[in-house]
Amino acid sequence: MFDELYLIVPELGTQDEIGVFRKTGPEKRRRVLCEAGGIRRSEWAAAGAAGHRPELVVTIPYVDYQGETEADYRGQRYSIYRTYPVNDGWDVELYLEMKDGVRDEQKH
Repeated sequence: MFDELYLIVPELGTQDEIGVFRKTGPEKRRRVLCEAGGIRRSEWAAAGAAGHRPELVVTIPYVDYQGETEADYRGQRYSIYRTYPVNDGWDVELYLEMKDGVRDEQKH
């Protein structure tokens, strides 16, 4: 069954002279259809060893992915920590995790 996923292009901005990020435009979201699944045990172990906390894997058509690093699935914001092409390159798996900074941005 297909579900909605929003790929997030982060807000535009610049750093001022003391290094503070100043927003210059809103973030953009693109809606795509996905199939969601659970994380395999081997992925859980490998990702954990690399310092990630995997939550979910979603599969979308390869042409819909443009290098985004964040996504919104069912109202939860995630960081995309890994991608993997599947189905002879027609689709791509996006491996999602919740990160503190990403989770905090959702509250604003």
